[in-house]
Amino acid sequence: FLTTDDILWHGKEPFHPHFEWSSSFVAFTLTDKVTNEELYIAFNAENHPVEVTFPKASSGKQWVLVANTANEAPFDFIDEKDRSIFPYEKYEMIDHSSLILKAY
Repeated sequence: FLTTDDILWHGKEPFHPHFEWSSSFVAFTLTDKVTNEELYIAFNAENHPVEVTFPKASSGKQWVLVANTANEAPFDFIDEKDRSIFPYEKYEMIDHSSLILKAY
């Protein structure tokens, strides 16, 4: 089970979450301490695009795109064999979208 040590909260900038009622963007990093797997998950419920800065993946790993709901199905989820390095430090998420990255 996850503990508070397994999740790091983010806002549009790493480690700066905004939990105010007026904020409609949330992101977090989940880390499995046993397998050392790491996911970055972001939700933009704003009515406009937001520019997001990603935290660095741990241990020299790089982020790989798993899902981006800005893309129409079936292109919103990327099969593992088709995944590639997500080369952005910053990215503009469209309104009402979510993003999942995995560290490899």
